[in-house]
Amino acid sequence: MSCRPAGVTVVVHSSRSTAGNRSLIPSIGNYLRVGLVGRLTLDLPWYASPPYDLTVDSSTLLGYRSTYVKRQLACPQAGCLDGYSPPLHSSPLPQPVLPVSGLNPTQLEASLRYVVSRERWPNARGASCSSLRSCTVTEITPGFPSRPYRVRYRIAGQQLPGCWMGLNDGHIDALPYPDAGTGPFELAGCRAWLR
Repeated sequence: MSCRPAGVTVVVHSSRSTAGNRSLIPSIGNYLRVGLVGRLTLDLPWYASPPYDLTVDSSTLLGYRSTYVKRQLACPQAGCLDGYSPPLHSSPLPQPVLPVSGLNPTQLEASLRYVVSRERWPNARGASCSSLRSCTVTEITPGFPSRPYRVRYRIAGQQLPGCWMGLNDGHIDALPYPDAGTGPFELAGCRAWLR
């Protein structure tokens, strides 16, 4: 029986809202441990403002909890940002939008392919980037293998050169059926992950 951590749960939460009395929902991510060192990307809680608290715990393959850490997140030198606050029925890129740096289109596409290949997202089959601001992911729904469709992601940079994030901008092609999935709302990655 292994007692080594195999999975990590990360929670970011805040007690300050940017949307009046709207209840705050924490941002939660569950990740499988691949190596001894890694970098996780997770949204700030929507409609929230700093300070943010971070909680991390890990578990073994059998579900036994091991490490538990709770601390306040430090702000980068430029300062903390508010969480994403989209208006109703719209999902614009969060502001301010950082340009992609430390990547060319070929590296961005390779990084996107790497991220898509590791998503728990069985429909994703391929990825391509037409520029540093727009990429597409091709999906095939298992029940409709002859009807692939593309989903567009708007790309922005991160504070770390060589890293990017993408926001789902909807499907380009007709869906095989009306409520077919179009993948995660957000993706993020770094060129360094390819090594």
